[in-house]
Amino acid sequence: TVQVGRTGILTPVAELKPTELAGSTIARATLHNADQIARQDIRIGDHVWLVKAGDVIPAIDSVILEKRTGEEKVFEMPRTCPVCGGEVVREEGEVAMRCVNPACPAQLSRRIEHFASRNALDIRALGETVVDALVEQKLVSDPLDLFSLRAVDLYALEISGHRFGKNSLTVMDALQAAKELPLHRWLFAMGIPNVGVTVAKDIAAEHGKMSELVDSPVLRNVIANDEKKGKDRQILQIKVETAKSVLGFFAGEYGKKFLARMAELGIDPASEKPAEVRTE
Repeated sequence: TVQVGRTGILTPVAELKPTELAGSTIARATLHNADQIARQDIRIGDHVWLVKAGDVIPAIDSVILEKRTGEEKVFEMPRTCPVCGGEVVREEGEVAMRCVNPACPAQLSRRIEHFASRNALDIRALGETVVDALVEQKLVSDPLDLFSLRAVDLYALEISGHRFGKNSLTVMDALQAAKELPLHRWLFAMGIPNVGVTVAKDIAAEHGKMSELVDSPVLRNVIANDEKKGKDRQILQIKVETAKSVLGFFAGEYGKKFLARMAELGIDPASEKPAEVRTE
């Protein structure tokens, strides 16, 4: 099968006969991209050697060629998005294939799932299945729509024939707590390219609150210093690609709408204050 991520990247996934491995039952393994499948010559119907990469992530090590019967089929990446049917492209120099439809529900679901993840806003009880249900039942069309959800709608949310029920209270409490989370958690949650957990902390350390990022002198200086090969110790931690991504996000139509919606919700995340050093 093929999964569609929050940035539209199509990732092939091997569907396996459930197998016990290192204390857990494995039924799926990510194959990363079509080039890897071709290099390993993995085909539909193959018998394979399964390992846990880093003792954690299931991965296919190799194909057991002597078990082939001739009925195995060569895998081909879809020419259209398997979720929305939109156009799929492979940019020059890139390995990944990407759905370019911004309205793709799979991308929206994964963006919301990332938004609610532990290192982001930590909105407990909002896993993959629940997020998919919220999108399918048109209760959310953007991550910030979560803050407009009513408890009664969450309670009645249909998931595999059952109501979400009392879990709705967990979500509502977590959403309230998320409004007070520091800037770096929000920055990571927003899913801006090149902004991971550590980078988000580096950026937040140079700014007081989110609204300062729109036309940040710090980020503009990162770009200017790179162009003139400057050496500013205070901003060397932030790479030029990251600075361009953040400024580009807030300069774009979606970024402007996102910030306006944040203002409507009364949310302007602030950077964590450094701990005070006490002296005797």
